[in-house]
Amino acid sequence: MSQWKFTVPNTDAGANEKFHQFAENFVTCAEDLGFTPTDAEAVTASVDEFDQALMASNIAKDAAKNAVASKDAAFATTNQFVRTWVDRVIVSPTGTSEIFGKLGIVPYTSSAGPVVPPVNVSAAPNADGTCRIAWGRSTNANGTVWVVESKSGAGDWEFEAISTSVKFVDLNAEAGAPKSYRIRAQRNGVTSAPSPEASIYGGGEGETFSLAA
Repeated sequence: MSQWKFTVPNTDAGANEKFHQFAENFVTCAEDLGFTPTDAEAVTASVDEFDQALMASNIAKDAAKNAVASKDAAFATTNQFVRTWVDRVIVSPTGTSEIFGKLGIVPYTSSAGPVVPPVNVSAAPNADGTCRIAWGRSTNANGTVWVVESKSGAGDWEFEAISTSVKFVDLNAEAGAPKSYRIRAQRNGVTSAPSPEASIYGGGEGETFSLAA
């Protein structure tokens, strides 16, 4: 499996160019990746926000420290928002090397050991419509985050969330409704294959969990 990374330059101008590269090409690639025009508009709006904040900072850098602070805050927000979408792009089943290249996502070789699928995934549903998902990190090194994916019944797998710990609570797990979960490990832009799935109420092929008697 190819491994990919997304590196943001440590200069404002470089970061702005990188964000625009991602956003402008994401608009043309979103449909191929299974995302909507609304998703593309959200990414573009976030990048535009940083672009405008950076312009304000460059114009008034010496006289307006508030503009610089606003730019820094916008950078943090945009960086997190774009990286969230980078994570979603990398795990998209229709992603290709060509699309990744257009978006500025390049191959990455890790020196901290391989990024491997998580293990021992479990799902514990509750009558209030929540479900606690937990898993084991396997041999993944510190700094690994976890991409949670889910599907309802026999539907398609969809992005659910990114977790920094080996557990997650799904707030939309309707009692009695079949649903399945699987987890991918991710570190420095490298994403593993999916874990075995765990299901609730007979939702899939993996081990099935139901409400306790």
